Amino acid sequence: MRKLPYPSQSLRFKLGLKSGIESGFALIATISVMALVIMIAMAMVSLSASVVRTSQHGRAMEEAQANARMALVFAIGKLQQEMGPDMRISAEAAIHDTDPSTEVIDGIAQPHWLACYDSWDNWLNAEGVTTIQDTYVAKRSPMFRRWLVSLPPGMETDIDAAVTGLASDDTSVILVGPGTLGETYANANPNKVTRAFKNN
Repeated sequence: MRKLPYPSQSLRFKLGLKSGIESGFALIATISVMALVIMIAMAMVSLSASVVRTSQHGRAMEEAQANARMALVFAIGKLQQEMGPDMRISAEAAIHDTDPSTEVIDGIAQPHWLACYDSWDNWLNAEGVTTIQDTYVAKRSPMFRRWLVSLPPGMETDIDAAVTGLASDDTSVILVGPGTLGETYANANPNKVTRAFKNN
């Protein structure tokens, strides 16, 4: 049997070098593919998290809009209930000004709260009432019905509630203030800032 010639050392070196180059290329290609797969996976995870956040934001926005619509319907219903009859009038708390001779509304913390009054009632036929002037008692309290603003239960029918108002950030929210009047004007005219009860 004829023996094959044994490869020379230079040939063996060339074969080993070629094999090493091919192995190195395969390793680099594998690492590159793995890095690409990892990048794609991270992008998918980021996209998924973004979609979840957007979905949650959308649900929160829809819930807020639904609550706002419900509050508006409730407010319109209350307004119709109080101001619907012809024998009702509305007036701001500023009419309770303790010193009408000055420009500033004195003695009232919330002069822009709107109140509902009865304009005519059986009290005109009460004993001792001979003229309309006899009914002009302080703040027209016999005719007062309620404040047309969100207030804690019981406070909405208290005619003196506008005197102290709602100054605490914990219990109230600003309806008219720096965001609507401008911060400089609101700070210079605190009597123009209007608050309502914050119902948690």
